[in-house]
Amino acid sequence: MVSCTEFLSASIGFESFPPPYIGSFVVNDHAADYYIVMPLALIGLYVSFSILSSDIGRSIKAIREDQLAAAASGIHVSKYKVIAFVISALYAGCAGSLRAHLAPGILTLQHDLGRLQARGRHLQGRYAFLLLIVVLMVKPSGLLGVEAKVKA
Repeated sequence: MVSCTEFLSASIGFESFPPPYIGSFVVNDHAADYYIVMPLALIGLYVSFSILSSDIGRSIKAIREDQLAAAASGIHVSKYKVIAFVISALYAGCAGSLRAHLAPGILTLQHDLGRLQARGRHLQGRYAFLLLIVVLMVKPSGLLGVEAKVKA
């Protein structure tokens, strides 16, 4: 198992990634990070819209609307699903690589689940949920009493 190996820092995760740099410009805080992330986000947005207006984008939109009709139109559904998955993985990987140096450490799933269980022992969430149920039972129109007007 990966979580049992000392080579991969066991279950504490990886820590202290070096900050990225471009020439002599070192990205080591949020202000400097902005000047790297914002242009890359705009480039990513441009690429997304370019993909959507291409043949690949039109095929993905057709699959989104109706897979059976898209397949009947001659679109190879599984091929374009894989392409969509790869594009989304590319964006997620780029975003993660741009933010890794600012995080205190990348924790493993096992550690995150342990933290969530520890927080779940507190009763605050349960009380909030019960309060929500009571409000919905007593005042179905909401706390402000504004009822939705539906045109028939």
